[in-house]
Amino acid sequence: FPRWAAARARSHGLTAGRQVEHAISECVRLLHRFAAHPLYQEMDRAAQRLHEVPYSMIVDGRTDEGVIDALFRQGEQWTIVEFKTDAVPSAAAVAAHLQQCGYVEQAGRYAAAVERLLGQTPRVLFCWLNVAGRIVIATLPSSARP
Repeated sequence: FPRWAAARARSHGLTAGRQVEHAISECVRLLHRFAAHPLYQEMDRAAQRLHEVPYSMIVDGRTDEGVIDALFRQGEQWTIVEFKTDAVPSAAAVAAHLQQCGYVEQAGRYAAAVERLLGQTPRVLFCWLNVAGRIVIATLPSSARP
């Protein structure tokens, strides 16, 4: 894992040894935090779980494509999980940050793709890994669905 994380850090432009080491330790810290969260347990027990799911489809004559962080199924319910590592100061600031960064629109497109390709309306979760030192789960507002 450390070699993979170091390579990823370098691919994102980090070159100094201390920068790379810091990126690896932050990644490990966030992964440990997530592993202790109930969403991790839910995903681990899923009947089917996919990571980095690419999709491509034509919408209004244009190609819409993207990569869904995680998609899993429990029973008949599909769930999209979009992981976010942005440092957000508080849980109260999450909703505004979702809008400001375009994450709601992005997840709405992902939900539309899953619905169109699988024929089911998915649950959509944002998993914030770094909100004042804890994990915060937010759901896609129903008004954001196409």
